[in-house]
Amino acid sequence: MAPNPILKNVMLGPLIGTFITMGLYGATCMQTYQYFSIYGLKDSIQMKALVALVFSLETASTGLAGYHIENALIENFADYKPLSYIDWSIRTSVMVGFTIAFVVNQFFVRRIYLLSKKNIWLSLAIAILATVRPAFGFAAAGLSITYNNWNAFKNHAQWVMVTGLSLGLFVDCVISLCVAFYLLKGRSTTIRPIINILLRYTINTGAILSVFAVLELVVLAAFPRTVAFLGLFQVQIQLYANCFLTNLNARQSIRDETMSRVTFGSDSVQRFTLNRPPTIPHTQTIGSYEADRGSRRGSRATQGKIPRPSTARQTRPVTGTIMRPSTANS
Repeated sequence: MAPNPILKNVMLGPLIGTFITMGLYGATCMQTYQYFSIYGLKDSIQMKALVALVFSLETASTGLAGYHIENALIENFADYKPLSYIDWSIRTSVMVGFTIAFVVNQFFVRRIYLLSKKNIWLSLAIAILATVRPAFGFAAAGLSITYNNWNAFKNHAQWVMVTGLSLGLFVDCVISLCVAFYLLKGRSTTIRPIINILLRYTINTGAILSVFAVLELVVLAAFPRTVAFLGLFQVQIQLYANCFLTNLNARQSIRDETMSRVTFGSDSVQRFTLNRPPTIPHTQTIGSYEADRGSRRGSRATQGKIPRPSTARQTRPVTGTIMRPSTANS
């Protein structure tokens, strides 16, 4: 029997996205545990509260995605009519997802502010764009209340979704480029290995988020009768949290790698210094024999030769009076 077109168009994207989301949520849990294990006593209360907030929002988003799948495929099994309408869990999941993106973007805006030596205008411009982005997401969620049918919603809210996704792609690209630019700019005055590692993390995270944003736009334009973009949106939200936690946890690995390189360099310098002969050898002259104690070349030159005995080494101090033999006894 052929599958119902409503079931295929509405549930295929969210179902696959939920499966991937569950796997990424496990990575989020691991990253959160690692953060509190390493930085629980080091970071400020504000940073720890921010991590707890992102983890709580990710937990809520994952739970809402699982509830939607369970309600559509188990609770309403073989009842295709509810699938034509937007469930409250989808609406809430979208709002939670845009909130996570807003929090993570503001975190990277603060990083740009510090790297740019407190360039307030650049940071303020990016912060405003990152704030306008979730406004489109909340607007789309509000329109889903008025137009709760999928077909009606896409007819009236298509431009809102396209604008919000395009703005998100632009913000992610600008943040990645600005962080990379200021890291490259300060590479000459900072430790180069640290900058290279930070650049690698920045480029990788920015590229991953940008790729998924482009895929959402392509799927939204290529498959207008489906909600496959919703599955990609769920995955992208999980990637925001993972990129955020990865950048925080990378500090310890960067520090360890840098210290290992510095330690290796110090050991190499120390070994070279110990094996290198002194530039000014300590030479002691005793009679006609010269003993070079500092140079190996001098020690090799004297191999096989019997050095002339030093009178200074054989002469012992005389403490008593030397008695001449008596002629009477002889």
